[in-house]
Amino acid sequence: MISFAPLWKTMQEKGATTYTLQNKGKDYNVGSKTVSRLKAGMSVSTNTLDSICKILDCDLNDMIEYIKEFTPLPNPDKPEKHGAKNYHFAQFSFAFMIFSNDGALNSFLSSVGNKSNTSVLGDQNSVYWFQTAVDLWKSLGWSSIIYLAAITGIDQQIRIQMSGLVPGR
Repeated sequence: MISFAPLWKTMQEKGATTYTLQNKGKDYNVGSKTVSRLKAGMSVSTNTLDSICKILDCDLNDMIEYIKEFTPLPNPDKPEKHGAKNYHFAQFSFAFMIFSNDGALNSFLSSVGNKSNTSVLGDQNSVYWFQTAVDLWKSLGWSSIIYLAAITGIDQQIRIQMSGLVPGR
């Protein structure tokens, strides 16, 4: 990201104002719109920067600075954010290998004697339901783990009462 913070500092040191830029900038095509763009931190042309350097008698380093934008590094404690995309890719690739026109399902059905080509992924009416079923199948395992973990954390006596085997008191 380019910052014009050094420009405002240089202008203050030289006793220049935005009016100075506009007044002296008439010969260099630096007007109020250019000053507004600078104040807003918007981009300006290199010709404009050259003109401002001439007006203020300064270097480019006195006007702009490059600020490296912060991009967070992957958090090793949260691998699901980065691994989830790969998991979905593998899940749907596996489903494609089985259910495509020349996938394992159609190969099996044709070897058994079924002559019609069942195209689950090629049919607009069934592909949405198929993808939903695959997604539910994917999440079933994790949901089961959470459910079983919650049940094992419940006291044995309470679990018996909840199941209705022993009438509550």
